[in-house]
Amino acid sequence: MGSGRSKREQFHQRINQPAIKATLSVLEAAKKETKMRRSVVASSVYATLPFKSLTLQDLPGEKVYSARNADEAQAYAASKVNALNDSEQWVID
Repeated sequence: MGSGRSKREQFHQRINQPAIKATLSVLEAAKKETKMRRSVVASSVYATLPFKSLTLQDLPGEKVYSARNADEAQAYAASKVNALNDSEQWVID
């Protein structure tokens, strides 16, 4: 993952943004379907369980991943948490 960007930026672009975009795209498509009465969004276990219970590691406060601890699993978990949070906000809005 070269390119001069930090690991956090690379993970955000490669893992986090696509997860959020895909989730919100499904919600927007469902909203346009006039015959659809309701839909179910299934989330990942990574978005619903404490990260420590999955990996025996603590997350660093509000930052789900950072350059210090950015690895693929944490970036993946962050993408699922962020996609769930954004989809819940989408419903509220």
